[in-house]
Amino acid sequence: MKTSSGLLLVVLFALVVVIVALVIYFNTRPEEKPTTSTGRSPTLPTIGDLTIAQTLSPDSDSEPYTIEPYTIEYDEGTTAVYEEGDNEKRLSKNVTFTLNWKNKDQFDTVSKIEVEHYIREKGTDTALQTVVVNDNQKIKDQSGILSWNYAPLSVKIRGLPDSNTAQYSFIGDNMFKVIATANGVKVTLYDGTGALEEGETHPSELVIKPEDLTATIDMTESREVIYNVSLLGDTRATSTEIVNKTYTFTATALKDDNSNEPTNISTLEDIELIAQDTTGKEFKFRYGNSEKDNYGKWLGIQKSGGGQLGRIRIKLVDKENEDDAVKFTFMNSGMDKSDEGGDTYRMLRITVENCLISTGGCNAEGADKEPVFIYLYGSHLRGDATKEFLGLKGRSADEVAMRHWKLT
Repeated sequence: MKTSSGLLLVVLFALVVVIVALVIYFNTRPEEKPTTSTGRSPTLPTIGDLTIAQTLSPDSDSEPYTIEPYTIEYDEGTTAVYEEGDNEKRLSKNVTFTLNWKNKDQFDTVSKIEVEHYIREKGTDTALQTVVVNDNQKIKDQSGILSWNYAPLSVKIRGLPDSNTAQYSFIGDNMFKVIATANGVKVTLYDGTGALEEGETHPSELVIKPEDLTATIDMTESREVIYNVSLLGDTRATSTEIVNKTYTFTATALKDDNSNEPTNISTLEDIELIAQDTTGKEFKFRYGNSEKDNYGKWLGIQKSGGGQLGRIRIKLVDKENEDDAVKFTFMNSGMDKSDEGGDTYRMLRITVENCLISTGGCNAEGADKEPVFIYLYGSHLRGDATKEFLGLKGRSADEVAMRHWKLT
């Protein structure tokens, strides 16, 4: 009995000690703080297919303008700064820069999108002009709700009218930022205001010179040049750095309703990218697999049809010589996820004379030699390996899917 009583006392004492310890712990423990996630932060909104078009329009004023040539004379040790006059500011209203792009996803919390205009020579501390994107450019999602997600947007930056006291000259290197406000925080979607590296020049399509402004005085029709902003990340440099590296381009058709599988998959395999400039925008394609029969051949175009043969088709074909190869321009794709660590997609554009895609042909008298853009499409038809060039407008959903090429 004594042994049992002693054991009971020990158990009771231990139980009291545990209870006291628990009370002390719960009354004195530090307040728990929210843990900070070390995982990937929420995906930010992004954009693709960005181009910037510069348009010079005929001057509408009756008052004559002159921009006099100027000579800088200065003493040794001093710096002369060219000061713009009123004529440069007034003629700048004949200049329009149009930014076109397509939003990707993650725009659900975005309340505002705006474009800022800068000129390198005037500094980048404060925007010269800011344009807010109109909400009427939103599109309906699958639920019928207006959204910025996947919306194609267009914004114009114009020279200010004479009545605006903030009027400024567009002469110089024109630069732009695209900014979204998400949850009250500004997110930069595109920033073209970076400093130039040694030996680098500003894109000519975004430069306005004094003679460009004076040219608008005698213009009878507008003139437009387009700058393609998007670049393929690992092919920015010269061809010597990408030779012997081959790529596969794949366009995947929409899924068939019955099988839930793509109706077709179009590919270009073993392609070497041969740079045609130093900015990573233009390339010729050459087959680079020495074990295949097409090794060393180039990709070019072939016209067929027209007249009694039906509609004109511009097909992609193999060529023996580089001189017959077509020059591709990489255009960003709305399917691209490379900036998020995902797949790289591009659209492949070429420039041809308008007469090439018309029934009259380019040998006819008065043939239209104006340049037009057409894009490479794979076929969405099952088992069809044909690849041809078409415009952007008037395409069906099946066709649209086949102009987005995945690079691997």
